[in-house]
Amino acid sequence: MFLFDANCHVGPWPQHPYQPRTVPELLEETQRLGIAKALVRHTWGWWYDPRAGNTALEEELRGRPQLLPCLAVSPLLAHEMGGEDSFLEAMRRSGARAVCLYPGAQHFVLARWCAGRLLDLLQERRIPVLLEKEEVSWAELYALASDWPLLRIVVLRTGYRILRQCLPLLQSTEHVYLDISYLADNEALEVICAAVGPGRLVFGTGTPRVDGAGAVARLAYAGLGEREKELIAVGNLEALLAGAMLD
Repeated sequence: MFLFDANCHVGPWPQHPYQPRTVPELLEETQRLGIAKALVRHTWGWWYDPRAGNTALEEELRGRPQLLPCLAVSPLLAHEMGGEDSFLEAMRRSGARAVCLYPGAQHFVLARWCAGRLLDLLQERRIPVLLEKEEVSWAELYALASDWPLLRIVVLRTGYRILRQCLPLLQSTEHVYLDISYLADNEALEVICAAVGPGRLVFGTGTPRVDGAGAVARLAYAGLGEREKELIAVGNLEALLAGAMLD
């Protein structure tokens, strides 16, 4: 099965210095897991500075077409990202077609008064937004999806025992997606596909924070048809990235 991983990192981890941090180490791990392509973020963009992380990511992924960059962005576009045009040019130059936001770690709010211009831009351009679940609450995700109903939101590392929250969220929104890296409820994939279809799930491992073999097995052994598995493994994420309008 062709696997396109939505959830990988390079760079040092302040909490886990022993984890893999270089591109060769990441490639070794993705090859072990049978992952053909990966959407990659840099830890500097989370724990240090978005612009510095993006520069490092672009340099480290150069010449690695199977690793696609996902750029970090601050809501202070003019002050921290060089302006809207500069940020879009950085996306085009690097080949990025998705961004990641870290409102918890970087101390901002996903509301119009704080991040409205950025979220308007991402919605207008149909640029997918990756959000770690630890960075936002379910209520904040619902408010975000309600205020920007066309924004493509991919929630990562949802965790365990979350069906009572995520099912109502998926059923009441149109463009919220979950990666399966931590989707560990019993038969969660089957339950979600039965409720809203397979189009709201994307494959992700969380590499290198965890051993991605769990996510690979979760999809491989799920009680789903081959077409459903194919959409989760690669189709849904490819469609999201293809929809980004950067020109």
